[in-house]
Amino acid sequence: MGTLSPLERELLTYVKQLTEASGHSNTVLSDLEKRSTGLLTQRLNDLEACLSELVSSQQQFNTALTGFLSEAESYTANATQLKQSETALMNARQRISR
Repeated sequence: MGTLSPLERELLTYVKQLTEASGHSNTVLSDLEKRSTGLLTQRLNDLEACLSELVSSQQQFNTALTGFLSEAESYTANATQLKQSETALMNARQRISR
């Protein structure tokens, strides 16, 4: 193979440009995938934390309600349980609002 003709040089230039564009496209798509995956992971973590707060709220509410029904004299302890339940519920609500 001797020297390239003008048409072959032009074609080689186009192939080089396509190769570089493909590499750049690959880099951009990889970055997009990383950002998307990170965002999904963050949202799943937030959802998990929110569900944990809701479960905790329900457990505290049930404990307080059971206390009110069975031990009316321990009103202060039951009121504290209800307040903790409300706090956990509000924390979950704030997470959902984000």
